[in-house]
Amino acid sequence: MELVNNLCGRVTTVFWVDVCVTQSAWVTSPNKCNNVAHVFYQLLDNDADGTPDDPMVLARMAENGYLLWVPAKEEEAEDEPHIPGVGWSQMTGLFEAAPNSCDVPSDLGADSADRSTWEAATGATSGGDPTSTYTCTHQRDTTVEEIPHLITTAALLVYPDKWAPDYGSDAGAAIRESNGSCGWGYTDD
Repeated sequence: MELVNNLCGRVTTVFWVDVCVTQSAWVTSPNKCNNVAHVFYQLLDNDADGTPDDPMVLARMAENGYLLWVPAKEEEAEDEPHIPGVGWSQMTGLFEAAPNSCDVPSDLGADSADRSTWEAATGATSGGDPTSTYTCTHQRDTTVEEIPHLITTAALLVYPDKWAPDYGSDAGAAIRESNGSCGWGYTDD
């Protein structure tokens, strides 16, 4: 994608999916830019074996020009460029990125591979005080919330019975069931 290279200050790929970091984002914080790429990588390869966890979802993203757009500031995010060849893009800005977030159990001393250590590390149990021995950022890292939008957009096309955005899919049926009679929007949709 030559045009992506011209519009972005830095471009990398995570398992063949482009990540476009604006020039101002790279100048503002290479550390936060790297964090975004690392979070994306971890979400695609959650078991850290070097292989994407769902090759079909990854293929959908790679073959259809999915792009992760990383601006520095909210004002820059509003000017997301239209890039020919990009089938779907998702923005996650540096203004909402917080590497070393206290929300991440491993940043509090938990073992990333052993979920039984997470509760104690995050202070969820009585008497836990993770900030007494670990330094972490008390800002929420919304990178871990924004990037899954890109992945789930591909997943709902690969697995519509499971993820389609309607009550007929497994996810939609679960939402309807958990929502009870509260409705999903005021128009009963």
